[in-house]
Amino acid sequence: MGRRGRFAVPFPHTERFQPWPELEICARHTPDDESFDPCWFTGSMVLSELGCDGFLRLVVTGEARGQVWSDDLAYGEGLNPGPQFRDWYLDWLAREVSTPGG
Repeated sequence: MGRRGRFAVPFPHTERFQPWPELEICARHTPDDESFDPCWFTGSMVLSELGCDGFLRLVVTGEARGQVWSDDLAYGEGLNPGPQFRDWYLDWLAREVSTPGG
């Protein structure tokens, strides 16, 4: 699935998603699949890398559109909903402005 296809398909989550034990999220997902299936991320884009395979994702389609989610799958912590992008951005901006040299 190309980049446009991932954005065209709605983000499949509205609450915390923990794929272990295996959960079927898309039709082609089976328990033998890799631990990170692209169908878990449709409708979202990486907003920021947190290091060590942790990410913040901006949901662009689906019921959670506009939310920033933490992608902590690499740590076994799943995908977790966060604030609306506007709130996240204003908080980030305030921290940057208040940081010396920021």
